Amino acid sequence: MLSSWDACNSGFAQKYGYFEIRTRLPSAPGFWPSFWLVGVDKRQGTAEIDVFEYLTHNPDKLSLGIHKHPRNQTETRKTFATRHEIEPGSLGGKFNTYGVEVTPDIVVFYLNRREIWRTPMLEEFRQPMYMLISFPTDTGQMDASTPQSVAMEIDYVRAYQRKPIGF
Repeated sequence: MLSSWDACNSGFAQKYGYFEIRTRLPSAPGFWPSFWLVGVDKRQGTAEIDVFEYLTHNPDKLSLGIHKHPRNQTETRKTFATRHEIEPGSLGGKFNTYGVEVTPDIVVFYLNRREIWRTPMLEEFRQPMYMLISFPTDTGQMDASTPQSVAMEIDYVRAYQRKPIGF
């Protein structure tokens, strides 16, 4: 796991902007590579934007979404998510870019710099967010074809902010 924020509440986070990763994902079954943005303010729960989640045993779908995880069990979890259909095998074996633009009003998701989904912004997401890259195993989905060594190769991770007009 890679994170731009640490347990001492320091590191890189920004409010709004465009966040992008260029990565080569594995195609072997049993893995769950993902790129998230997570809100730094956890007082009211956790705001999470899933730029992408990819279950390698389900090679024709890419999961995207925003989730507000409640701080306690009396609150309701808020989720707006979709599974974007892709050509099976199109994410393994080559580099692709996954991005999200976060604005005060909308969250727009991109695959190879083409828009694939958008959803309205929720109040809980109007805060600085840090980047998190995760590569867990999903051992229940591994089979005899899963190799001993698998990698999620990362070319770059970037964050951009818009300049105000007139400056």
